[in-house]
Amino acid sequence: MNDFSILQIDDNELDRERLRKSLKKLAFDGPLHEAIDGQEALQILSGDTYIKVETPLLIFLDLNMPRLSGYEFLNAVRANPIRAKNAHIVVLTTSEDPRDRKRTEGHRLSGYLIKPATPEKIKNLMDGIFQGGENK
Repeated sequence: MNDFSILQIDDNELDRERLRKSLKKLAFDGPLHEAIDGQEALQILSGDTYIKVETPLLIFLDLNMPRLSGYEFLNAVRANPIRAKNAHIVVLTTSEDPRDRKRTEGHRLSGYLIKPATPEKIKNLMDGIFQGGENK
């Protein structure tokens, strides 16, 4: 399960820590990078920081963030797909509002999870993606 890297995009430190703990429980020891919003994530994906992300890449994306939201991040990636080439994007959000899910349609997501996501849900999702699953 460690032949890929993860980029977590979330402005909430507690939520970032929860995902780190879940990945640790799953014995994930691959590269884990973090961005506090969509703008920082785009800089990372563009190579404009010291962080170098390896592919394949799994992105866990929060939707509601300052500066550049998850929706705006998805639109930027859609406008310039090379930024997230070979990336699987999973929305990880607290919102259960069906309108939020609807806004993400058409962005070829690999998953949509409601926080807090259990290690079991994360494992099932990653297994589906990296054992023959496809982007939606």
